[in-house]
Amino acid sequence: MRAAALALLFWAAAAQAQEDAALSGRAQALDADGNGTIERGEARGPLAENFDAMDCDRSGALDGAEIRGFFRDGGCPEAGPARQAPRTAAAPAAEEDTALSGRARALDADGDGAIGRGEARGPLEADFDEIDKDGSGTLDGGEIRAFFRGGGASGGGGGG
Repeated sequence: MRAAALALLFWAAAAQAQEDAALSGRAQALDADGNGTIERGEARGPLAENFDAMDCDRSGALDGAEIRGFFRDGGCPEAGPARQAPRTAAAPAAEEDTALSGRARALDADGDGAIGRGEARGPLEADFDEIDKDGSGTLDGGEIRAFFRGGGASGGGGGG
């Protein structure tokens, strides 16, 4: 009886994990090859701009859990065996956390990897001091993402 209960719990957890990884209707529209994930070539808009930050398991593809996790709280889904791939030396965690997205990079006129007060536009300009949590006088990708997600900044200041 105990073995049957454990098997049922394992099956339920596996089914939930599979359901959590499913793409939403919007994301399914991007899944050109129909494999249930969004590869870099299929990604558009915010998915393309934030692909590396969203690809928590470094698989080269985004599943529904990674996409939802990024847009809900900026985090990765809870780690399981498939989500424990190490980060590559080419993309260390700290660099990814502070890197500017494509839209923000377009504002970075001096190419220092951060948005200075004179480079900021729209909400970044209007809320500059609130976004600049570390008081560096520049906005890095982590600070910008944290602001737009409604949380505290996670960045380190950038290259002011």
